[in-house]
Amino acid sequence: MKRIITAFTLFTVATIGLVTRVSAQEAPFQVTVPFAFTVGNRQLPLGDYRIQTFGTRQVRIDNRDQGVYASTLGNPGDRSRDEHKKLVFNKIGEQYFLKEIVSTSTAIEFPKSASEKRARTLLQQSLDSYAKTATPQTY
Repeated sequence: MKRIITAFTLFTVATIGLVTRVSAQEAPFQVTVPFAFTVGNRQLPLGDYRIQTFGTRQVRIDNRDQGVYASTLGNPGDRSRDEHKKLVFNKIGEQYFLKEIVSTSTAIEFPKSASEKRARTLLQQSLDSYAKTATPQTY
């Protein structure tokens, strides 16, 4: 009898978990990104992307025309949901890094990746070097 109750309990928990996960999945949306960008440590080319969120953390970014995709985890965002679905980027120098996805039901933020931190450090070093060598001009 204990086995039957344990099996039934496990089945119920698994079923509730699956229903919750399926119901949290939002309909995918399309977006055109006019520049190459980085998601995590993966570089993606400019183009048309299909964005699909799963719950409040998982995202799949898919460019079927070019056969590239990124699947990543983020953190629930602080920003309130927006009626317009959009991607938010950080621009460092000439590089773009995906910062956040905002949709009607969720906002997902992505932590700074190693490549974003490296780009920020290199840009700062370049600016520091320029500041040391630049001479003021008076006209």
